[in-house]
Amino acid sequence: MFKRSFAILLIVLTNACNNEPDAPLPTANFYVDNAACNSGCYVYFYDQSSHAVAWEWDFGNGIFSTYQNDSVFYNDPGLYEVTLTVWNADQIEDAVSKTITIN
Repeated sequence: MFKRSFAILLIVLTNACNNEPDAPLPTANFYVDNAACNSGCYVYFYDQSSHAVAWEWDFGNGIFSTYQNDSVFYNDPGLYEVTLTVWNADQIEDAVSKTITIN
């Protein structure tokens, strides 16, 4: 009887020790440089997210990117909603959107 209980306890303890802790939750954020420029200009986007290991940008003009920081050329004036989606090591995502104005 003792051997059986010991074996079960050993399996439970071994499994508990092999579990890795959850990755910290990601928080999406970014900084925009050269927004409000005159059309026919580059706008620069800088990731300021925490706990991110993967990125996806939607620049609001049909262009997407998976770089951490990127720039995009805006041909036409208008309002553009830019969205950054980030993922942590556990594939949990967070997203943030900001509207920029191109004159």
